[in-house]
Amino acid sequence: MRQQGKPRRRIAFKWNSINNKVVISIVGVTLLSLLTVGVVVQNKVNQQTEQDFKQAMDTQINSVDASIAAYFSDVQANVNMLTSLTLLKETDQRITSYVDKKGVNGKVPMKPLEGDPLEAEVYRTFKSFVSAHPTVVASSLGAEANGGFVQYPENDRDEGYDARKRSWYKLAVSNPEQVNFSDAYTTSSGKLVIYAAKAIKDDQNSLRGVLSVDVDLASLTQMMKNSPIGSTSYIVLVDQLGNIIAHPKEEKLISTNIVDLGIKELSDVAALPKEPFETELQDGQQYVVSVIPATNANIKLNYVVFVKKDEFSESAKEIRTMIYMVTLLVVVVAIAVAYFVSNRISRPIKFASSHLKQLGDGDFTKEIPEKYLRAGDEVGDIMRDANTMQQNLLHLIQEISSASNHVSASSKELMDSSEQTVTTANEVARTIEEIANSTGAQAQDTERGAVHINELGALMSQDHANIQALNTSAHEVDHLKNTVMSILNELVVKTKTSYDAATDIADVIVNTNESAVKIENATKMIKSIAEQTNLLALNASIESARAGEYGRGFAVVAQEIRKLAEQSNTFTEEISVIISELTEKTEYAVTKIREVEQTVQSQTDSVHQTNEQVVGIASAIDNMKQVVAHINSSAKNMEIKKNEIIGVIENLAASSEENAAGTEEVSASMEEQSASMQEVLQASKQLANLSENMQKSIDKFKYQ
Repeated sequence: MRQQGKPRRRIAFKWNSINNKVVISIVGVTLLSLLTVGVVVQNKVNQQTEQDFKQAMDTQINSVDASIAAYFSDVQANVNMLTSLTLLKETDQRITSYVDKKGVNGKVPMKPLEGDPLEAEVYRTFKSFVSAHPTVVASSLGAEANGGFVQYPENDRDEGYDARKRSWYKLAVSNPEQVNFSDAYTTSSGKLVIYAAKAIKDDQNSLRGVLSVDVDLASLTQMMKNSPIGSTSYIVLVDQLGNIIAHPKEEKLISTNIVDLGIKELSDVAALPKEPFETELQDGQQYVVSVIPATNANIKLNYVVFVKKDEFSESAKEIRTMIYMVTLLVVVVAIAVAYFVSNRISRPIKFASSHLKQLGDGDFTKEIPEKYLRAGDEVGDIMRDANTMQQNLLHLIQEISSASNHVSASSKELMDSSEQTVTTANEVARTIEEIANSTGAQAQDTERGAVHINELGALMSQDHANIQALNTSAHEVDHLKNTVMSILNELVVKTKTSYDAATDIADVIVNTNESAVKIENATKMIKSIAEQTNLLALNASIESARAGEYGRGFAVVAQEIRKLAEQSNTFTEEISVIISELTEKTEYAVTKIREVEQTVQSQTDSVHQTNEQVVGIASAIDNMKQVVAHINSSAKNMEIKKNEIIGVIENLAASSEENAAGTEEVSASMEEQSASMQEVLQASKQLANLSENMQKSIDKFKYQ
């Protein structure tokens, strides 16, 4: 049983305590960091997932587009193959025409095997082709000659049926060089097909008829089923009129129009949206819809891609759940770590607070445990600083106590010294009186020294005037030296220019001589060519003579060539003579220019030697200027020192007079000092009393 009268102890939660602050701070920062990282990671995962899905979707659409393009390319290749057959190029009036035929109930039966052998052969060819291609529903031929028509499988024709008036025939004739694809349509048997038509021309490029192949589009739906996008997304294939020709999810919608889906953005087939949009379908789910044109140039198709919106973020749900679990686990660990860290931090701080309170009460005997002093964190720094402060205060108190004892002892010594000082002061007063008498004689000697210094100053002033004249002459010589140096520098530059020009002229003449030699060699080559040409012309004349009447024209040409060769030979000899004269003159010019070059070089060397001599003279003048400058500076310094010595002598004389008067004042002051020492004696007694009181105050601290 609980004892009566004792109140139940309540544990108060202190929000301002260090433990709670540390815990809240660590948990808060950890939680905030995790939430930030979680949000960033989730957004990044969503973006990456959406990007990966879109890349996969683009890849799948490209694959589907390539398959469909290959599908229609195969159809195009088969049509081109059939129209290139010799059998079809012979199409003419032998193909049965139904323009003038009458039948039962407006229908005329088709009997291609009973007609002309050409028609029967065409029919059998179509049969073999359709049997070999499961996706081909029918193959037909219209004749240009009579509007005749043959088809496999055979089908009754309307009375007056003219193949030339049908849309497929007109389409092929309007573009005879290519395979023409129609829009999707439904046959009488309920199949969704599309026809490919091409004009048939014979070897003379004359129109013989038109081939039409009906292709079943049901295989396109199976192709879409074999190329799914994700788990819930799919592709719907529509033509340029909006007719759905392939639907992997709901085949009942095939042959209907995209407008019938009730989607506002797809209500205008001529202006389908180019950007993706969001919509809600009949299943109540949100989809992202994109319209992508097919790349097949032969037939205009569009891929309408339906992507379930949730599929973009489906793979990110597991990552989001994992982030939440990791966040919860880290927060729990952070709370435990925070409490552990806060206790490690707060325990020494609490001890430090308690210890500082004892120091405030004057108790310096308790020491800080070694475990707190060895700590390497900030709390350890606080403990070490507190311990240092405690030791310094303890040392200070001990020093103050010791100093108090010394002050007490010194105050007694001071009283004894004060009595002795009074006696000594009287003796000093008598000595000062004797010093005053000798100071008067010193003042008279100082006045005589000042007179001699003034005479020395007059002699120094005369020397200074002579030095100024010498300095002026040195400046004039320096000016003349600078003028000569400037002239020599210009001469050096001009000499260098002349030398460079002579060198350039020599190089030009040498190059001219070399060019003349090359021209002479070329002339020799031309002369050799002229001789060979003359020889060839002679041979040509001989051959033309052998040819007789047929070679006369060639003989005239050979004669002219030989004349030209002889003229070339004459001109080359004249050029050789001119070149020889030019070579002799250039060699003479080279010899003379080399002599000029040596003369200019000698002149350049002489100018450089003269320049070196002038530089030496200039250097000597500069040295003389420096010496004159030093003498001038020394004269100025001597003048300054003379003035300073005169001032010192004058000050010394004045000081001697002042010392004489001062000794009299000191004598009077010593009498006053004797009276002051009496007052010091009384103050030392009061200091002794104060030291005793200070010792009593220090004894209140516990430091031993």
